[in-house]
Formats: sequence, structure tokens, C-alpha cells
Amino acid sequence: MTSSETIISLVLPEGNFDVADAHHRLEWVWGLRCNHLDDHFETFRDSTLHAILTDRALLVIPHRTLIHDLTNRNSLYKGRTSFEYTIIHLDPTHPTPPHTIVSELPPHIALLTTGAKIFKAWALLTGQECHELRLALIERSKMASPDGQSTW
Repeated sequence: MTSSETIISLVLPEGNFDVADAHHRLEWVWGLRCNHLDDHFETFRDSTLHAILTDRALLVIPHRTLIHDLTNRNSLYKGRTSFEYTIIHLDPTHPTPPHTIVSELPPHIALLTTGAKIFKAWALLTGQECHELRLALIERSKMASPDGQSTW
């Protein structure tokens, strides 16, 4: 399975969805040439982070300053080549503590998989249950930060 197929399989909801269509949509949204999604993923090949990205229970949360950078597509990442992430378990009661890593993987790829994992795990929960889980994850993420602040 190619990198794009692995990531797209995580992102698409369960059911019968067109992987090729999702592939082309990601290329378009990210400003890539047609049939260059795999090249894009391979450019940022990080075996450690790849294992985390494809683990359905682990979230890869970009540092809050990176999320602000995503709002301006023209100066995206401002020439940065390494990015800070908090790795946190989807279940806020899981005993594994969150931790911080630095990787060359750009945040738009991390956010794609993290958003899909949250959506799939919480899709059937009520708004109140989702709100409580969000707050618990934010509180838990503070454990990974030396200053006790949430990194996201």
C-alpha cells in the first residue's frame, strides 16, 4: 500500500468511498500537481511519525503557533523545515503520558490524520460528550509542555 493509500484509508469514513477521488481532492487542496500525492508524502517520510500517524489511537497535534500559520496559505510555514507536535492518546484516561516530538512532517498532514481519528472515534457521541473529551485532552496535553500550558 502506498503512503497516500495508507493515509487516505485512515481519513475516509467507513463504507464505500472513492479513494481515487479523495486522492485528487487532497492534491487539489494542497496545491499539488495531479498524481503527485505520493511524492509529497515521501518527501516527508519519517518512519517514527508514520507509525504514530497510522496508529488509530494516537493523535499528532501541531504546536499552536503552527496552527496559526495554516491560516495564511501563501506564507505557509514561513520556510520552516521542522515542526513541534504533541503526541497524545485519543483516550484521555489512557496511562501513556503525552509527549512532544520534532519532525520534518508538515502540519497539514498531521492535522488530516488527527482530525479523521477524532471524527471517527467521536462521531456517535453527543455534543456534551465531545466537549468533555476535548477539555480532557487539552488538560492532558499540558503534561507534555514544560511550562504547563497546552501546546494546542
